[in-house]
Order: sequence, then C-alpha cells, then structure tokens
Amino acid sequence: MTSEKLIGALGPGKITPEQKEKIDGAVETLTRLSVPRTFYKKLKKEELPLRGEDIKEFLDGSDEVYLLAATLGQPIVSEIKRRSLTDLASAVMLDTGASLYIEEVIDELTRQIEKSEPRFITERYSPGYGDFDLLHQKLFEKELNLPKKLGVTVTESGLLMPRKSVTAVVGVRDRPREPLPRCSRCRLKNECKFGICKARTL
Repeated sequence: MTSEKLIGALGPGKITPEQKEKIDGAVETLTRLSVPRTFYKKLKKEELPLRGEDIKEFLDGSDEVYLLAATLGQPIVSEIKRRSLTDLASAVMLDTGASLYIEEVIDELTRQIEKSEPRFITERYSPGYGDFDLLHQKLFEKELNLPKKLGVTVTESGLLMPRKSVTAVVGVRDRPREPLPRCSRCRLKNECKFGICKARTL
C-alpha cells in the first residue's frame, strides 16, 4: 500500500504539502496496525449450494472452485472508528486506504493460487456482486472455518466482522474464460460511482 495509491483513490485535485503529510501518516498507520491474514480451500463445485444466476453463469465451465478469504484484522478497524469520533477527515482517509489494502491482499492471494494451479482460473467473484447474495458469506464462514482460521465472523445480514475483510470464489477450468459483463444485472448499477465490476470485464 502506497501514498500514491491512496492519493489516486481520494480523487483528483492538487495535494498540498500538509495533505501529503496526512496521507503519508495514514499509510504508516495502516501498515502498522493492519494484520493481513488469508486462507483458501479448493472444492468441487457440486459440493457448494451456490444460488443466483450470475454466479452460475460465472462458474459455467468450471468443475472446481477455490473459496478465498482475507482480513486486515481488528486493530485497524478500531483505529478507524476511534478517529471517526475526533477527526472525520482522517478516518475517511484511513478507511479508504484500508479498503485498497484489503483488495491488494486478496489480489496477491489470487495470484499465488494462479501460480500453483495447473489449470486456468477465473477472476474473483464475491458475495454482493450481481445477484450473488451476501448471505452466501455464511457458506464461506462454515467451509473455511473463518472464526478459527482468520478471526472473522458473519452477521445475520451477511456482513463480515471485522470490517475490511473479504471473501471470494474463483473457478477452475480447462480453458480460459472470457470475462462476463456483470454490471447490467447488478442491483447497484444505477448507484455505483466506481464501476469496479465493469472495469474488471474490460
């Protein structure tokens, strides 16, 4: 995680020396308080009760899957909450950086799997994308034993705790698959400001 990435995520505009100092401080805090941990498991696709047309289409042609999980741990989340009570701008900066950092962590895990897997793998697909319901997080919690392996639990509404934790599924195939245009069916397509899913299909 670098200051440059955080600056890019915070939006366009000239950065003053004072702002740059705060951004550097946020990155230092993020690095110091985050405790990145990951875990994954390979399963036969038929073993998993995955519901939703989007995930079925995404895994079409895959006979095996990897379930992935990653977390930054509780200390950084507690620090974000503490700052939100006294310095909202600093909290927002740190929260944004943590979101970027957890993506880096799970991206690196995906690359490691790709290097070790003799067949082709798909991109990542997480609960909450398209019609892949957040309640599938309960499946990840059970199959990966998240409380024991990573200290992560799932709320009744499907949210991961601590925040700044991510789960995803990756398919395994004999041939590479063309990325799917998922945005057209996403329930947030008219509200999304980032186009993250769309960017991953280009």
